Amino acid sequence: MKLVRKLNHLLLAALSLTVGLASADELPVEKKPWTLNVYFENDLFADTDQQYTNGTKISWVSPDVTRFVESNFPLLTEWVDREVHFLKRGYDHKNVAFSIGQNMYTPKDIVTTELVENDRPYAAWLYLSAGFHAKNDHRQDTLAIQFGMIGPAALGQEIQNLVHDLRNIDRANGWDNQIKNEVGLNLVAERRVRLNAHTTGSGWEADAFASGGLVLGNVSTYANVGIEGRIGYNLPQNFGTTHIRPGGETNIPLLNEQDYGFLLFVSLEGRAVARDIFLDGNTFRDSHSVSKEPLVGDFAVGIKFKLKDFKVSLSQVRRSKQFRLQPDSHSFGSIMVSYAY
Repeated sequence: MKLVRKLNHLLLAALSLTVGLASADELPVEKKPWTLNVYFENDLFADTDQQYTNGTKISWVSPDVTRFVESNFPLLTEWVDREVHFLKRGYDHKNVAFSIGQNMYTPKDIVTTELVENDRPYAAWLYLSAGFHAKNDHRQDTLAIQFGMIGPAALGQEIQNLVHDLRNIDRANGWDNQIKNEVGLNLVAERRVRLNAHTTGSGWEADAFASGGLVLGNVSTYANVGIEGRIGYNLPQNFGTTHIRPGGETNIPLLNEQDYGFLLFVSLEGRAVARDIFLDGNTFRDSHSVSKEPLVGDFAVGIKFKLKDFKVSLSQVRRSKQFRLQPDSHSFGSIMVSYAY
């Protein structure tokens, strides 16, 4: 347990360093706001308590810069500016995003203390991430790195039981069967492309995006493709709305956004999955596992509002079956609140 506590302290210290550097007052570019995004996802919105049962994430996104190093975070940005060539060519604006998040997964039967062999393992994932985004009016490319802990060190049992106690809900009793401690690392590359002429951010408009990417790591390994359509008033000049997943930092403003607006969106994403530690179990140790489905899809519908420096997004997601013995698809709700400061 001493090792677990040390790892958690390292995670929190790294986040503190990241935020401290990222929010430095002396920016070498004209004063523009950082953006704080807070995500909350839970299947409570679908009246269940199972599968992907909770996700939270807090992200800080830099203002637009011409080089990543201008975000005042030199440890990685100098290397990305110098070595990552696909983020260099043809881009007017760049952003750096830093995040801390936690995901939790449980089987359907959370009352029993016994191992539920035909259902997904208990699992939690506590992580930090750094994302590098390069964009113009028509395209956004992303490179992201996630690092964290899976297993008891991710504090899934403690956080879920605390929330259940506060809400007077029965505790989940099977956390002793969760996936064991393992350091997690993901490398993410993704491209999002606007399919129509760029939005002006003024008046009634509609737009659409296509996306494709690749995630490599011991936590997740998959290829994804997707499409999203939006209609609304004063559409934001960003690249759509994503949920909590590697690299999903597309709530990044371009210049000349209007002070207010609203939109409706619909999205569809498919993933070809080679590795999912939350179903496959630990990489180098024996743990509970189930046979995953190689193809998984998400369908989402939602609404987003913007007023001055605030944005709020509400959506409902339907996720197809992720493992062979899963009786049905799974639904959860997603809330995102954004503030530019």
